[in-house]
Amino acid sequence: MGVDAAGVNLVTEGRTEPTDVRPPVPPLRDGDVPLSILIDYDGTISLTDVTDVVMAEHLPGNWEESAALYDAGKIGSRSQMVWELEEFDTESELLFATAAAQPHDPGFVPFIRRAQAASIPVEVVSDGFGFFIRPALERLGVGELTVVTSRTVFAGRSASIEFPNGHPRCFVCGTCKRERVFAHRATGRRVMYIGDGESDRYAAGYSDMVFAKRSLERICIEAGWPFHRWTTFSEIDTWLVATLASFERDASTLAPVAATEPTPRGFFCGPEAWGEGLTDPPDGTWPPTYVPG
Repeated sequence: MGVDAAGVNLVTEGRTEPTDVRPPVPPLRDGDVPLSILIDYDGTISLTDVTDVVMAEHLPGNWEESAALYDAGKIGSRSQMVWELEEFDTESELLFATAAAQPHDPGFVPFIRRAQAASIPVEVVSDGFGFFIRPALERLGVGELTVVTSRTVFAGRSASIEFPNGHPRCFVCGTCKRERVFAHRATGRRVMYIGDGESDRYAAGYSDMVFAKRSLERICIEAGWPFHRWTTFSEIDTWLVATLASFERDASTLAPVAATEPTPRGFFCGPEAWGEGLTDPPDGTWPPTYVPG
């Protein structure tokens, strides 16, 4: 039985997609750029929402109903994904083939290489099924990137899902993007988040700088969060070039996060804002009401 570096079983009964589980963030060293980059996958790195394409082609039943309820804030992503996989009845190879056919932003890899050359930690953080992300990154030549997502297990024509990167006391999201932002900020790095969709609100609202398109742009506007509009990774790469040049000239242009610095914009989700043990967002939580933090 194989295991990855985080000790996750790669092969159980059936087929399991390897996933890093709460991977450590490297410490910030003197002279490092105090910046981390967290990136959504569906519709951000990929040019399509791969989960939606896979569901539309291979999942019978009412997956569109569950997606609509999630987009409306009526159910959490964890409930949504469990519901959808209860309907699953197909060969997993067909799902992998559909996912593998989806296109990716051609500027993604050059952007990643620039960040890596500057020793900036980069993670792919996805609140989705997750099984197709690692294979896609390997095909792109960046399979070394940390992936934080759910674990989908295939056995014959059935599938189940586990949430090793969920919040321990809030069960609304399958993967708690907020906690990954906090993990990186705890090292003294500022967090740059790149996304496009509904689940990205739970990272963007806690990040220091946000690149948003499509639904995430609307979310930022509604919540009053500052953000950069983007269309392609080449635009974000241009921003990174300028930011690194400014930092090289004057390190104070990108100051580390102080241990006493409060959470950006306070809490608007999770047990601090909603209470313990929720599986679906409470009614009336958007636009957010902030709890200091």
